[in-house]
Amino acid sequence: MKKHIVFYVDSMQPAGGIERVVSTIVNKLSPFYRITLLVKDNPSSFYKINDEITMISLDCPIILNMHSRTQRYQERFCNIFESATKLRKAIKGLSPDFIYVTTPYACLETQIAGIAPSKVILSEHGARTNYNWVFRFLQKIQYKKYPIHIVASKYETNWYRQQGYNSTHIPHFVSDLKAVKPDLNSKLAINIGRLTDDKNQITLLRIWKKLIDNRIASDWKLMIVGEGENEQLISDYINNNELNKYVLVIPPTKNISDLYARASLYLCTSRSEGYSLVLLEALSIGLPIVAFNCSEGTSEILSDNGGILVPMGDEKAYFENLSELINSYSSRLEQSKRALLASQKWIDHRIIEKWKKTIERDSNSLI
Repeated sequence: MKKHIVFYVDSMQPAGGIERVVSTIVNKLSPFYRITLLVKDNPSSFYKINDEITMISLDCPIILNMHSRTQRYQERFCNIFESATKLRKAIKGLSPDFIYVTTPYACLETQIAGIAPSKVILSEHGARTNYNWVFRFLQKIQYKKYPIHIVASKYETNWYRQQGYNSTHIPHFVSDLKAVKPDLNSKLAINIGRLTDDKNQITLLRIWKKLIDNRIASDWKLMIVGEGENEQLISDYINNNELNKYVLVIPPTKNISDLYARASLYLCTSRSEGYSLVLLEALSIGLPIVAFNCSEGTSEILSDNGGILVPMGDEKAYFENLSELINSYSSRLEQSKRALLASQKWIDHRIIEKWKKTIERDSNSLI
C-alpha cells in the first residue's frame, strides 16, 4: 500500500513561488505515494494538479494583505489556533503517514494539534538569510526536534546541519513544461516573479532604461510577469521614464511555457531568492540567464556556467553582460547550450530517489 502524505498549505490559489513548488512536488510524487493537498480556503489550485491527488479544505481561510508584511503577520497569528483545532480533526480522519509543511507557522499548528514530530516533514522555501525574526525564532525553538527537514540548497543544508538540524538535501523538481525551446532571435527578455522589493524589478527597469538610452536595446522588449505591492511603483517608473514602448507588465499566467518559448533571455535582479523554480525552468529549456548572485540557492543553480552570475548590486557589470548578450546571437547560443548542460543535475529520477530514501528511512525508524 502506498504511503499517504498530506501537503498542508494555506492556499493553492495564488500564483506564487511556494504554490508552484508544492504543485510540482505533489505531481511528481503522486505515482509513488498517495497524496492529499490540505488547504485552508477553497480547494482549488492556480497551477495544474494531477487528477489522482485529493484536495480538501479546513474551511479556515486566512486573508493575507499582500501589500503589507506587518498586516500579514497579524492575520497569520490570529488564524493559527483556529487552524490547529480543525487540523487536529482533519488529520485524525485522514490518518496520513506524514504531513508536509512549508513554514514555521504551519509547524506550530501541528504542535498545537498534537501531531507527533515523527510524522511531520519540514521544508524550506525561502533564502535563510532573508527570513524575518519571527520565522527565525519559531524555527529555532521548534525545528531541531524534528527528524525530517528538507532543504533544496546544498549550502543551506550544510549550514542547518552545523546548527543541529536534521536536514536533508533534496533539490526542487523542475516543473513539467511543454517541449519548448527559446527563440534566441526573438529580442524579448522576460522576468517572472512577484512585484516586490525582494524581486527588485525597479533595478531591472533602471538597467533596461540605460540600454535604451544607449541604443543597445531599442528594438528589444522587456516583459515583466507578476503582481504585488510594487505594481504602482513599477507602473509609475515606466510612465515617468517613457518606457511604455519597451516594457510590458502582465499578470501571472498558467501558460508559462509559451512565454519561455517566445523569449531569448531571462533576467533576474532579485535581492533575495530561495531555490528558484523559475531559474530551474529557464535552465531546463536552454534560456540564457543573467542574474544577481543574491543567494546560495541562486549560486548553486547557476554554477558550472549555467547562467551569468553578476555580483549582487553591481549594475554596471549586469549592464555590460546583458549588453553583450543583446548584441550577440552567438553569445546567446553559447549560453543556451551551457544552460541545457547544467540542467541535467535536476533530472526527475535522481530527485525521486532522494525522496524515497528519506521517506523510507524515516518510516522504518517509526517501526
